[in-house]
Amino acid sequence: MTIIFNYLFTQIGDGFITRVPIRIQRGALLKKGINLDALNLNGIDLHQWVGKSLEVDIQEGIHTINGLAD
Repeated sequence: MTIIFNYLFTQIGDGFITRVPIRIQRGALLKKGINLDALNLNGIDLHQWVGKSLEVDIQEGIHTINGLAD
């Protein structure tokens, strides 16, 4: 499924907060409301995804991001 970045994240200053429970590329589960930083993002630069469509699987309310949509 394709979902726009802004549905999943809220941008704050130079960072982001999760709007729904998220798992990024099989990483740790990030609960809703988590302030994201370099440590819990495992080196992924979310700034590159702002405004783009993401390929996402949803199971049991958890949005797993597989990467950018084609």
